[in-house]
Amino acid sequence: MRSQQGTERIQYVTQAEFAFDTFPRGPCASKAHTVLCSLEGIFQVLFDPRVRRAALFFDPEKVDIPLIHSTVAPFGPDPRVVSVTIPIKKE
Repeated sequence: MRSQQGTERIQYVTQAEFAFDTFPRGPCASKAHTVLCSLEGIFQVLFDPRVRRAALFFDPEKVDIPLIHSTVAPFGPDPRVVSVTIPIKKE
């Protein structure tokens, strides 16, 4: 898992899944991966071209869904958030 925070522990990682009508391939997919991983707070990006989806694991205190969406938008027409998994914080 790629971490921008080095050895800092993150307790709550959020996962968002994006779907694409046309999935980025080859150099475009590689560029999308590089750009997404450069965002502070992104830990891991997984692409699944068979189902035209990308799963992103991130720290919601450092990056949010609108920023991720605007970053991924140039790499495929009409990317949509299809799921978000947010852990429940125990008080």
